[in-house]
Amino acid sequence: MTYRIHNGLIAQHVPRSGKDEFRFHMVDQAGKSSLHGSVFLEDSVIDFAWGKAPSSKKKRELNGTAKNLIADDSVIAILSSGDVVSISAQSRVVVRHEVKTKLSKIISIEDNTIWGLSKGSFYKVELDAKSTKVKVPEFVSIVIKSGVTYIGTSSGLFIGRIYKNTFEKEKEIKTGFEVSSIEVQDSVVVASSTSQAVLVDGEASVKELITGENEVKIQVAGEIFIISSESLKVFTPTGDYVKNVSTSHPIDYVFTMDGSNYVSWHSGADIHVQQITDDTDSIALQNGTTAKPKSSTLIHVEDAVQELDLKSVEGRLHDILGQDDVNAADVTELCSALHNDDDVKQIVSDLPQEQVERLFKALNTSTPVWLKWLLLMHGNSIAKSSFPVKNLQQELRSNIGTIHVDR
Repeated sequence: MTYRIHNGLIAQHVPRSGKDEFRFHMVDQAGKSSLHGSVFLEDSVIDFAWGKAPSSKKKRELNGTAKNLIADDSVIAILSSGDVVSISAQSRVVVRHEVKTKLSKIISIEDNTIWGLSKGSFYKVELDAKSTKVKVPEFVSIVIKSGVTYIGTSSGLFIGRIYKNTFEKEKEIKTGFEVSSIEVQDSVVVASSTSQAVLVDGEASVKELITGENEVKIQVAGEIFIISSESLKVFTPTGDYVKNVSTSHPIDYVFTMDGSNYVSWHSGADIHVQQITDDTDSIALQNGTTAKPKSSTLIHVEDAVQELDLKSVEGRLHDILGQDDVNAADVTELCSALHNDDDVKQIVSDLPQEQVERLFKALNTSTPVWLKWLLLMHGNSIAKSSFPVKNLQQELRSNIGTIHVDR
């Protein structure tokens, strides 16, 4: 399980035997998180990142002029097939992009363009299928931000731009160590290894932030945060030391939302989010929950479920739904083991009405394919059944956002 954070949105990737799942969560100002939707893919995911992608195909006004496309916050994912998909965080609509170059890693995403790696080479891949190999010097790390290219080398940092598919160096900064990570936010540029970090200013000089520590990583979110296994060191954007926040576990991300800072970490398949303030001096995980529940939240993702075939799921499902007291957890676990659209459609179409109602009441947002076919094939009869209308409305409001009908 991996996750990425962008503007208060969390995208969780949950591997599920080649038909991977993305779960979207929203974080509010108090640090509380809620499930926003779920999407299953008919393929496994190699890498993913947040970016912008057009929310619809190109359309024209009545007078023939082209409409302006709206770019949604989207997850851009590389699939094992070599294709790229964009998933809108708002609608959860999945758009498949057939690209000419099979990427293995995403470096940056800007302006509907992926900068990524393929067989050790650097490529610019546009979501309209055009791809171009870009000539860059030998690198350890590379970042593109706001049109500027930052290249970490064995002894320093190159800063420049891509011009006519070739990197043109404008500055060279000597760090004295191998730059394995580069963090950029506005004018703040931090180059680091796993034990050293320097702040690069506009004159191409450096200010040492740390040296000699083991396994550190850098995050820039307004301030500069240096993360180790036991602490979170805070520096101003100009590199002045502010304070040390002790942690009982490694922090994954520091991010800013509406002027406030938050941290996230994971324990097993659980993700925790907590707001941090000027008064925060420690972050602790106790008994599987955060130490300050009023300002933190826990997101739980179940372990990957072993896939079952149509006959196995159909037989067990009839047995469970035939009981007077249906166990919703058993239903969800069983349905999570079958994602094939045609198989689910066949099972749902053959269910008697009584079992349709029981299945709908037992399912939740982790099984969108099942919900889709239940509503498409039995929505009218469910609405007319003895299932309370108020409960039905609540279920629809919570579940309909995860259902994507287009094939």
